[in-house]
Amino acid sequence: MTQQTNTQLQLKTTAPPAVEQHVAIFVHKLRDHERALDGVQRARGNGYILALEVRDRIENIAHCKAQLEEFRGLAKSNGVDANAVISRLGGEPDFVRFGAPATH
Repeated sequence: MTQQTNTQLQLKTTAPPAVEQHVAIFVHKLRDHERALDGVQRARGNGYILALEVRDRIENIAHCKAQLEEFRGLAKSNGVDANAVISRLGGEPDFVRFGAPATH
């Protein structure tokens, strides 16, 4: 592989530092929500209390996920592998395991 090919591969898995810092904020916020919900799940199980916590956090979680989706769109148009960047920054948690939010 040439030096140019190595550089191109590296560019595809990184974004400018300011962009990565911005993305990291939302990844860390999502991880904080995941840890909090995990604590409720361990303490109270998969019941109504967990559903209330999910409901209380769903708007903030959706906002963070929307920011990551925006990054994915911009990254794709700039030749950056957004999922690689997000994974390197801690990954996007899966909130499905916490169930649906309470409806009332």
